[in-house]
Parts: sequence; structure tokens; C-alpha cells
Amino acid sequence: IDADHSYASVLEDLQHWYPQVKKGGFLCGDDYGWSHPLTPGPQPAVDEFVALNDLKVEVQERQFVIYPGNWRIARERVLPSANSFHSTPDKLRC
Repeated sequence: IDADHSYASVLEDLQHWYPQVKKGGFLCGDDYGWSHPLTPGPQPAVDEFVALNDLKVEVQERQFVIYPGNWRIARERVLPSANSFHSTPDKLRC
């Protein structure tokens, strides 16, 4: 998810795309810590969505990954090492 960075738009995107994620899949997005005087930005929307849906989120720099379902299995498949988040093309790049 990397579109309109307003709180309302990010929350709407998460609500729309979360049901589309297949078992073992994940959602990722960019600019987690971005904010503006007119909107709190993505972080509060992501945090609220994760808490309301009992999900897990991992943040690396400004990217976030939301793990639905069995998040440990999905994380091990996608991110074998937190240090390799952007290191090779076969690793997740948000």
C-alpha cells in the first residue's frame, strides 16, 4: 500500500485489501512514519488496523509488513533475517 498518505485513506486501503490476502500472505506499505500537519499519516491507521484485527506488524525503516494468519510462518518465508530486508532481489521490497 503506497497511495494517499492520509489516515483515512490508509485505513480504507487496509480495510479493502486485507480481505484479499490469501493464507500465508501479507500486506506491505511504505512511509509508515510519514506525517503532515493536516493528517497524522499512515502510522496511526496501520497501528489501529493491526490492533483491531489482532495482527502483527513489523517496521523496517519506513516500510511496514502486516502478517495475517500464522504470521511467524509468513515472516520466515519472506524475511529470513531482519538485516536482509533490502539486501537481495528475492527478499521483500515494499
